Amino acid sequence: KVKNIVQDVMKELGKDAKPKVNGRDISNDFIPQLVYGGSVSFINQDGIELASVCYNAEVHKGKSLSAISGTNTMTTVQRPDIVLRLSKQAEDDMKFTYLFDAKYRIADTDENGSRYASRYDVPPADAIDQMHRYRDAIYYTEEGRDHEHLKKEIIAGYVLFPGRIPLEALDAENGDYYYQQSNRLIGIGAFPLRPDQERHRNDGSIIIDANSSEQALRWQIRHWLEDDNGRERLLEESIPQKGLEYSDEPVNKGTFYIASVDGHVNINKELVLNGQGEIFFSGYQSILSGVDFQKIKYFAPVDNHLVKGYYQVLSVEAMDMSEVLVKEKAEAKGQAKNYKGYDKPIRICLKLGKFTLLSTPFVYGLDSNASKGIAITRKEFKEYCKS
Repeated sequence: KVKNIVQDVMKELGKDAKPKVNGRDISNDFIPQLVYGGSVSFINQDGIELASVCYNAEVHKGKSLSAISGTNTMTTVQRPDIVLRLSKQAEDDMKFTYLFDAKYRIADTDENGSRYASRYDVPPADAIDQMHRYRDAIYYTEEGRDHEHLKKEIIAGYVLFPGRIPLEALDAENGDYYYQQSNRLIGIGAFPLRPDQERHRNDGSIIIDANSSEQALRWQIRHWLEDDNGRERLLEESIPQKGLEYSDEPVNKGTFYIASVDGHVNINKELVLNGQGEIFFSGYQSILSGVDFQKIKYFAPVDNHLVKGYYQVLSVEAMDMSEVLVKEKAEAKGQAKNYKGYDKPIRICLKLGKFTLLSTPFVYGLDSNASKGIAITRKEFKEYCKS
C-alpha cells in the first residue's frame, strides 16, 4: 500500500517514473513475488531511480550484505518492514531513507482507561520503541572509509497501524494527535493505515476518501517528494547531541567570506552572482582589510546589497591579475579612472563548489563594507540569515 501511494503521488506531481522489480515493469498493485529484501524501484525515462520501496530489508554488519545499499549495523541484524528511499538529484543524488513498520494491533487502555493521554487509537509502545532502535542501529558508511566514519542513515521511522483517527487530528501543523506531534518534532511516530481493498479510477489513480485518515500518510509522502531542499532542512531541524552542531560536510574550522563581486577582474560576474560560478577573484580592498583567506570555507556574493546564497570554497590561492587589469583599463579608456585596483594586481582566487540558495535573502553592505569583504563564523552567518 505504501508503494501504491508513492506511485500515485508521483503521478500527481508529474514525475514520470515506472515501477520496476528486478528491472522489469510491473502493472499490478499487489506484487506476490516480492521476497525478503526485494524492492520496487521507480525509474524515470533517463534511467534514474527517483524512489524505491523495499520489503523486509535486512541490514547486516558489513554493508556488502545489507539490502539497504551502503548501510550496515555494528550490533545485531535489523529488518524493518518497509524502507522508503528517495533520491534527490538536486541534492547531489543524496538518498533520504525513511522506515515503516506494520503492526496489526492497537494499544490496550491502561488502568485509568487512557492511552498515553490520547483521545484516539495509538500503536503499542513496543512498536514505537522499535522505531527508535532502527534509527540508532542502522548506519551509512562513506565509500572508501572505515567504521570510524559512520553516519546515521535513518531520517525518520513510523509505525503503520489500524487506528481510527479523525483527519483533522492528523493535520501536520495543528493536529492534536499524540503521535502526529512527535512525527513533526522528532521524526518518530505513527500513521493510521488499514489493509483495505483499494479502489481505482480508469486512469489507474487511487480513489481516496477526502476524509480518510490515510490522507495523513499521503500528505507526508507528497511533502518528501516535493522537497528539493531536504539537506538544508535536515541540518536545520535535526536535533544534535548536546554541545554539537550537525554539518553537511566533514567537521572543520572555517569561516564565511561575504563580499561584492569586482567586475574588473571577474569576467563572469553574472555567473558568480547567479550561483553558477566556478572561480571568484577578490577585490583589492579585501586583501588590504586583512582577511585570512586560508580559513575561508564558504563564500557569499553580495548582489546589489542582497545575499541570496553561498558557495562551498574548494581551494584558495593568490593570483597576479596584471594582464587582465591592463587589458581592462585599456578598454575602459579612462571611464574607470576612479578605480584604485589597477595598481594592486595581486588578488585571491577562490575555486567554487556547490552553491546553496537561501530560502530568504538578507540585506548586507549598506554601510559600504561589502566592497571590502568580511570573514565571519558559521554562527554569525546564520544570525545574518535570521535577521
